[in-house]
Amino acid sequence: MLRWYKSVIITLVLWIGIFASLQCTNKSADISQKSVLKIALENDIQTLDPVQLTDPYTSRIIWQIYEGLINLDAKGNLVPLIAESWESY
Repeated sequence: MLRWYKSVIITLVLWIGIFASLQCTNKSADISQKSVLKIALENDIQTLDPVQLTDPYTSRIIWQIYEGLINLDAKGNLVPLIAESWESY
């Protein structure tokens, strides 16, 4: 009976140790993962200037960085993105 208690206590201590070590490593990994954005591309980025954009691979990154003034909704109406207002002539 005493032998059974010892094995249960040893097993619990081992599980607590494993659980505690996993919790410590996950916290440090979460912090570093929050500040890094990785995007897989087929080619190198040519430019980050949206005016000089000619490469379809680079456009994926440009669209992640820059937002337009206006956009179209599902019905084709103009909706503001960055623009607060505009006038049509």
